[in-house]
Amino acid sequence: MHAPGRSEYRSFAFLAVALRRRYRRNATLRAEVVADGVPYRLTLTPSRAEIARGDMPSPDVRLIGSGASLARLFLSEGAKRRLPADVLAEGSAASVRALLNSFAPSDEGG
Repeated sequence: MHAPGRSEYRSFAFLAVALRRRYRRNATLRAEVVADGVPYRLTLTPSRAEIARGDMPSPDVRLIGSGASLARLFLSEGAKRRLPADVLAEGSAASVRALLNSFAPSDEGG
């Protein structure tokens, strides 16, 4: 068994750490992502992304699904076009797009 590569899914907790680096600093949004039953709160401002485990009271958007499906949304530009069947989105379509487009799919900024 090999160690996961940079773009391979490990767990949403690992991805949350990478998302801080990949934040494009272009949104003001409160979001909750529930991956495999574990909630993560994301507070996005023009200067930084705060990402931590825990519930987000009254988020603008909430995504709920398997960690692997949610990770693909953040790691692949192509996956952002349509939510997988096993991902539930609560909030406006514009808020979902704003959340997903706020992060580069890789550390290279692409």
